[in-house]
Amino acid sequence: MFGYEIKVSRSDFLKDDKWPSYLELCNHFYFVCPHGLIASDEVPEGTGLLWVAKTGGRVYVKKKAARREIEPPADLLFYVLMARTEIKEVGIMRTDKVAYWKDWLARKKEKRDLGYEVSKRIREHVEMVERENLRLKRWNENLEAIKARLLELGFRPDVAVPSVWGLERQLTQLKSAFPPEVRRSSDGKGAIGIHSASQICDCAIHSLLPPVCGGQVIVA
Repeated sequence: MFGYEIKVSRSDFLKDDKWPSYLELCNHFYFVCPHGLIASDEVPEGTGLLWVAKTGGRVYVKKKAARREIEPPADLLFYVLMARTEIKEVGIMRTDKVAYWKDWLARKKEKRDLGYEVSKRIREHVEMVERENLRLKRWNENLEAIKARLLELGFRPDVAVPSVWGLERQLTQLKSAFPPEVRRSSDGKGAIGIHSASQICDCAIHSLLPPVCGGQVIVA
């Protein structure tokens, strides 16, 4: 087993005191440095010296290291063997690399398409909920406006809630008092705006409700 201690500066070489602990782990121990950085007579007895050529293309021996007999630790040998091990495949062995990568790309595209579809469905659902909330908000605002108008006309739903047939009877009486053009507007299938409903109520209130008493309409 060969051990190498690489030095790139003289201060590193002169101050290093760790290298003796490496001797028991290798049969041959060498210092390695750039050309001319360390002289062959400067390395300790029994160690060798390798210089790297100025071109950086090769390494040559300036001093050969002596061989020493050692008993390398078993865990070190195991570490060296495992360090040299190369993992060729993980999981199922694949001989056809083209088929493997095609399958990988297809699965990747499938996951991407699935994510896009889920995102699209969520976005569409959120937009639908927002539209429904807006519709309900406008509907509620319209109901509040109608309620306010009815309160102005004397209806008090918080005091007594009329029955369905009672309301139908009153509406029939109101419609019978409307001019023909108003009846046609109210009998259509289209929705009547709040202003149209207000005009209808104003038109009918004077024909059906009791007369004004003291500047205020009296509602039975």
